[in-house]
Amino acid sequence: RKGIKSILLNGRIDSVLSQPYSLNKFYFKIRQSINQRLNKYVEKPYNSLIMGFLLGEKGELDYELLERFRQLGIIHVLAVSGLHVGFIFMILNLISQLFRLNPIYKFILITIGLIIYMGITGYPASVIRAGTLGILYSYAQYRQKIPDIWNILGWTAFLMLIFNTNSLFNVGFQLSFGAVSGIIFVMNQFNYLKEQYKLNYKSKIVRYLLFFLEGMVASLGALLGTFIPVAYHFHEMSL
Repeated sequence: RKGIKSILLNGRIDSVLSQPYSLNKFYFKIRQSINQRLNKYVEKPYNSLIMGFLLGEKGELDYELLERFRQLGIIHVLAVSGLHVGFIFMILNLISQLFRLNPIYKFILITIGLIIYMGITGYPASVIRAGTLGILYSYAQYRQKIPDIWNILGWTAFLMLIFNTNSLFNVGFQLSFGAVSGIIFVMNQFNYLKEQYKLNYKSKIVRYLLFFLEGMVASLGALLGTFIPVAYHFHEMSL
């Protein structure tokens, strides 16, 4: 399922930097540059933690530290996900607004920026999903269409499976789409309930309470959407 077709026991391993110019070499140099700067200016283990937060690189993290994150049920914060892509999308969107780019150039900027971030992070399923979502959403805005999140999510899954059908059996693919689907479904129900009641949005208490509830509801949606894959693959659930 992971695309491993052979195992090299004895032989020569070429560095990616010695290969002819390619996108992988370009992405590798960027990752290497970020890692070198963090190692130079940030103390251990914080340099490794930042690499995990930014790029999902956990190779240099201490095993005991990883186990603590796993036992607390927060190991996902060390994996790049839609949250990271969302920050990149917001930054690119802000840049396009500052320079007052027309819709086509804004779409091109966001598309190139998200594709580069996908490459730097190594194309994990969650980043490809979120990046493709962002690109399709930008395309809908460029075409002045009202985006439908379920359609965009469905097309994203379809395109990913067209390029690699084995992604369907990938744990990251299942968790990523499960979490997003759960959040969308539960938030839609929550928003429907809000519309049924005439709430006083001018009240600070009401606004703060809704803000708190939205966070709880979103977390519940992610939990429901990933409950089965987590239980099946890892034989556990986080309370």
